[in-house]
Amino acid sequence: MIKKSVDYLNGKLFPMILKFSIPAAVSLLITAVYNIVDRMFVGNFNGTSALASWENAAAILPSASMPWCQAS
Repeated sequence: MIKKSVDYLNGKLFPMILKFSIPAAVSLLITAVYNIVDRMFVGNFNGTSALASWENAAAILPSASMPWCQAS
């Protein structure tokens, strides 16, 4: 296997930005589609109160778990 070294300090900036931003944008798109479909299922099969509680939990849980996720 040939290892190709990449110089991040020299070279054109725009192709380097594209190289790293396209996979991030694709993963954000996949996450957004997953959340939309998940909320459609919760709203259609469990009702509006289940969807409201899902929204509240989605807002609270990431901030509640932050102290345990921080690097030391």
